[in-house]
Amino acid sequence: PKTPVSALDSEMPATHRDSTRSVVSKASPTTRIAWSVSAIVVVLSIVVVLRPSDSNSVPNCKIVERTFSSVLESVSTVEAVPFLNALPKDQPAVPALWMRSSRTLLGGMWIFPSSDHTPNSVYSFDGSVFMAHSLLAELIAAYLPAVGEASGRTEFHVLMIGLGPGMVSVEAQQMFNAQWELANGNNAVPPRLVFDAIELDPNVVGQARRHFGTQMDRVWIGDALSQLSDVIESARTYDLILHDVFAAEVLPGSKGSAKGLDRLYTRQTLEQVSRVLQPTTGVLIVNVVTVQRSGPMVTALAATLSSLFPALTVVTDGGSRHVPDGNHVLNVAAIASAGSSSPWFVPHGPDDANGGPDVIAASSLLGGSILDDQGPVWFSELAALEGVHSAHQRVMAEFFPDEWWK
Repeated sequence: PKTPVSALDSEMPATHRDSTRSVVSKASPTTRIAWSVSAIVVVLSIVVVLRPSDSNSVPNCKIVERTFSSVLESVSTVEAVPFLNALPKDQPAVPALWMRSSRTLLGGMWIFPSSDHTPNSVYSFDGSVFMAHSLLAELIAAYLPAVGEASGRTEFHVLMIGLGPGMVSVEAQQMFNAQWELANGNNAVPPRLVFDAIELDPNVVGQARRHFGTQMDRVWIGDALSQLSDVIESARTYDLILHDVFAAEVLPGSKGSAKGLDRLYTRQTLEQVSRVLQPTTGVLIVNVVTVQRSGPMVTALAATLSSLFPALTVVTDGGSRHVPDGNHVLNVAAIASAGSSSPWFVPHGPDDANGGPDVIAASSLLGGSILDDQGPVWFSELAALEGVHSAHQRVMAEFFPDEWWK
């Protein structure tokens, strides 16, 4: 059964940027048979790669690479132009590079200009396709300089639990460098950002490196629940941890299993995560997809984190999507601080018709149930109660037609 470690992010594209920045993907290694070990179970992942092709039945769609495995069934990198009704009103119909698994978009980036792509070529990165990725990158880029000014450090460590295409790390690095140069001059050498990751499927890691310019210092492959113990044993500590593993494709009503998802949000697992944070300045950001700003999912997450951390702020990406029944699909990021200091940032970001990212009032987060390994409240059941899976499927259909997902 699948365990949801790959990240699912907001279904609202960010506004297209005017400036173009280049990201050079690493040279593609020879496609190989990848082994993933989770606990005592050895999972053989047989990889089949489809090279770039224009034979896809969907117009303006080109499969760059596609791998089949026993972990996530299939992982694809696809160049495609989304439906116009899935874009902001001022967004032109430009191509993007997407990573998809099953009927879920794991993320991607706008590319300009489009070109025939091979694993060794250069894509021009023009921003993350999902507003949530940009918001998360902005939070990381804003936090690390604040720590640096206080400590004089020149290197920062970030752990991503759930990698996807890695757009958060790519965009955070660019934002961080830009902020550092603005504050210290063009000749100033910015501190080094060191990104590590835990990712369930080795095919996700390979495609992120080959096509999206993602660079990780160390990657643990396998189920996050088992890999966390290895991270703890490595004695590494992190300034910031991004917990981004929510996957609507394994919620009740889908074909997957929600057991692994539930455990990733319990008090016991989040306490394990806190053990590899810097003890006084570390920050944990937990990102989820929901349909209610302060519904059962968010209040339960807030209650669980508040039982472990002295400071908590919860924000939304402001990128709500209206679906036929009137629900809003949006990302919520819960930001828990190991120290007792106030949040280091004032949320802001690209404005849209919904007003942009904002803070959810603490008074509306009260009364949630603490999530525990013994239950009786499970995160997947709360998501099912809110109708997240069906809302997510409808939004995915707004981006691309059914034949695109085959």
